[in-house]
Amino acid sequence: YVRDSSRGKKRQEDTLFERTTTALGTRHNTMRALPVILLVVVVVVAVFANGVDAGSLRRTDPTCKTVETVPDLDLSAYTKHPWYVAQQQVVRYQPLDAFYCVRAEYTLNDAGDEVEVFNSARNGGVDGDPTNAQGMRLQALVEDKDVSNSKLLVGPTFLPRFTYGPYWIVAVSPDTPDPELGYDWAIVSGGAPTRLTDQENGLCSTGSGMNDSGLWLFTREPIASAEVVELMRTTARELGFDVSVLKPVTQEGCEYPE
Repeated sequence: YVRDSSRGKKRQEDTLFERTTTALGTRHNTMRALPVILLVVVVVVAVFANGVDAGSLRRTDPTCKTVETVPDLDLSAYTKHPWYVAQQQVVRYQPLDAFYCVRAEYTLNDAGDEVEVFNSARNGGVDGDPTNAQGMRLQALVEDKDVSNSKLLVGPTFLPRFTYGPYWIVAVSPDTPDPELGYDWAIVSGGAPTRLTDQENGLCSTGSGMNDSGLWLFTREPIASAEVVELMRTTARELGFDVSVLKPVTQEGCEYPE
């Protein structure tokens, strides 16, 4: 009886040891996998935050024109000096109350296929808080250098490329940039216009979320003349964009980051 009891007790101890070892091993494996799990969660959240919105899920209306980007764009000339936004569309990451002192600075890499992006603006007024106080830089990648320099993908450097949003340069002036000054103005779209928003004239706009969204009128001068702005609006309209989505950006009285 004593021997049988001891054997039973030993079996219980062995079973408890095996369970404990298995639990510790599972916990160890879970801890090892935790960074991967967290990375997957971050990517999934980024995909839904950046890519899944009403604009990106909607099919292109057949009425919308096919918009081509600028052929033979000189990306070096394009990124040579800062751009100031004269008018732009409201999107999720740029609400109307941040339409003050909006500027974009670009730095092209030596290979000519990656651009560092530094965007700045202010909230509520020209003296408001900066929207990018941390000085965060984004990355713009040429989608296919062999095809065009005017189609890029933009997103945070810590996220994978497939989460990036389209950045299309659809018009510039002049056609041949000045060697020192580059282009005078540019029209940028967050991809193709897919939504018929002006049925009477058959004009379309992009979405208003994160990716596949936005329309911007860029000028080299902080305060563009009314004639230049009207020329850009006319150009965008001729390309098939509904320019009624454009809102003016205040640049007068602005101070910009160094």
